[in-house]
Amino acid sequence: MDHSPTIDTVTTNAPHSPLPLSVAIACRNNQDTIGRTLDSVRGLATEIIAVDSGSRDGTVRMLKDAGATVIKSRWLGYVQTKQKAVDGCTQPWVLLLDSDESLSDELATSIRRLIERDDPATIGAKVNRRVWYRGEPLRHAFQPEWRLRLARRERMTIAGYDPHDRVDVEARSGERVAELVGDLRHDSFPTFAAHLARQARHARDAAKSLHGMGRRSSIPQLIAAGPVEFLKQAVGKSAWRDGTAGWLAASSMAAYATMKHACLLERELIGAGADNDDSDQTGRRADGAAANNARSAGGVERAQTARAGNNENVTDETNTATMTDTSENNGESTPEIGVNQTSMDGDDAPKKKRRRRRRRGKGGEDTSPNVDDQQNEGDDADDADDRSRRAKRKTGLTPVKAISDEAKEHVFDTAKGFADLGLKPELLEVLNDAGWAHPTKIQAELIPVAVTGKDVLGQAKTGSGKTAAFGLPLLQMCEQGIPFQALVLAPTRELALQIRDDMEALGERTGLNICPVYGGQKIETQARRLEKRPEIIVGTPGRVMDMNQRGYLRLDQVKFAVLDEVDRMFDIGFRDDIKRILSMCGKPRQTIFVSATISDEIERLVRKEMNEPVRLDVAAGSLTVEMVKQFHIPVAAWDKRRMLTHVLTHEEPDLTIVFCRMKRTVDDVVRYLGDKGIEAHALHGDMSQGKRNQTMKNFRHGELNVLVASDLAARG
Repeated sequence: MDHSPTIDTVTTNAPHSPLPLSVAIACRNNQDTIGRTLDSVRGLATEIIAVDSGSRDGTVRMLKDAGATVIKSRWLGYVQTKQKAVDGCTQPWVLLLDSDESLSDELATSIRRLIERDDPATIGAKVNRRVWYRGEPLRHAFQPEWRLRLARRERMTIAGYDPHDRVDVEARSGERVAELVGDLRHDSFPTFAAHLARQARHARDAAKSLHGMGRRSSIPQLIAAGPVEFLKQAVGKSAWRDGTAGWLAASSMAAYATMKHACLLERELIGAGADNDDSDQTGRRADGAAANNARSAGGVERAQTARAGNNENVTDETNTATMTDTSENNGESTPEIGVNQTSMDGDDAPKKKRRRRRRRGKGGEDTSPNVDDQQNEGDDADDADDRSRRAKRKTGLTPVKAISDEAKEHVFDTAKGFADLGLKPELLEVLNDAGWAHPTKIQAELIPVAVTGKDVLGQAKTGSGKTAAFGLPLLQMCEQGIPFQALVLAPTRELALQIRDDMEALGERTGLNICPVYGGQKIETQARRLEKRPEIIVGTPGRVMDMNQRGYLRLDQVKFAVLDEVDRMFDIGFRDDIKRILSMCGKPRQTIFVSATISDEIERLVRKEMNEPVRLDVAAGSLTVEMVKQFHIPVAAWDKRRMLTHVLTHEEPDLTIVFCRMKRTVDDVVRYLGDKGIEAHALHGDMSQGKRNQTMKNFRHGELNVLVASDLAARG
């Protein structure tokens, strides 16, 4: 039984002054409904904060006419866009509304009474949201539909898949959440019926895909029916969990919306697509199914309709394990990136080679890009980025507060703090400012050993905090003013730059200079940086060898050598370079190897180059993986691109990385998505370094949404 206190209404004609209340709204082309929203809060709130994501109708004008503060922003996804609106609020209380929602008079009065009472024990209030369609409320099984929309500002943190109804106050035990009287009206958009029809067609396509894969037992007569008939049968199926029509409806990613709007479905879809008798019967079955199966479908709905930040893996039928399992079978660690990830290469990927043609101008001259020009491309931009980063350097560390308690148990050593690891005050201050209270398990194991000067062989997953695990000891032990003390080797240019950025953030108060050395950039540019005598070098093996041979880099001065992702460097052919580099480094020195897997070849190198190393095998979770929900969609190889298009257009993820096995496939997928109206950008080893840097910079800054990459981006 719900024991939430109820805020009664009071009928009064006396004028009221605005409350200490901010209304937070996220909108985009909502002029049909935003007027009702603004009218319902007029005189109630002190301020209205609206985040507009590129409205081209009259939405912005209506907001400004109502005195709202309009924040222009690109669409960041449901969670982050709403959080941006909340972050702009200044009043003690915040009311979070969608741009198609409005308050009933009764609800507005109830809100006023709650805030004026200002009970310190009450931290928020839930409201009953009722769906309206074409001017009248819908009757469906989801009433009452409680949503936490009103809370004290310090508690209004959006969380979970659906920012509409999950605020962190809901999970706080012992704190009081009131129950408001009156309805929050949600106006369902008039084209909802057409939207459901489109979802029905996609569901039918999914059924066909399963049929083509041989799963005929899980598909009854549905694929023979039209889209409307398919949806009728799927929603009307009484046994939602029997793995037949209900499962297929869930896989269409429209199950929740379909069930919730069962009444609308009866009125619009079924009435238009079948005779009246059948429509009435199916409509009653749909209402019954919605009522009987709301609880069982809830889990399916949340898994299938997860929004931005979830991880979608499109794989072959024969490869339906999660990314972690697949990677372990291959002896490699999981690609762990906090965005959507999709694998596009199938077993039937074309094997023929594509010949490159040189473009010629009108006069017959060769206009193909010069290799040196490609390498020099973006050098000025890189220098500008360096200056900008140093001028306004911020601690770019993962915010721990965004990680669930369950994830923390897998990743962090909560019994220790960084102060227990023997780090100096300058480093502890940076970590405290970033909110890092506890080290990850690999950090808790590796840092105390490394700061004593011992050699270390550490095995841990990508994304488990390895960079800070070896970076903090280097920053601790390196002395300012002594050049080339430490060398960090990484398999790819992108990972080397990422390590440089992370170490600069961690060591911003140490005064140490960290210089990246990698291929694809002008020798002269990196030579100028090395002439400044940096204390720490981060680079790829090939360019480090090159700079040493040219006399710009003295390896005999190296006292600390770190090899990150050793297994990956061996896989891509850096064995000989690594051995030569280590043989040229100064002795005695401290050596740290970090790897996701330890092969026999790595063991042989350890015996030759390390002095009684301490072995650490940390079977902890990955910070990146724990922060990302992962899913996989079994799909035939021939159907991958259609399914990818469906995911990108219907889930609307904030940031997406599509992984391909071959560079050729990367370019093909980019062209395919472009033909479908989806702007995608490529990232692979055949691109110039300047172009790769610019692409990664744009992706990190959120200036592009879909990145199609080879395994270049899979580590780190």
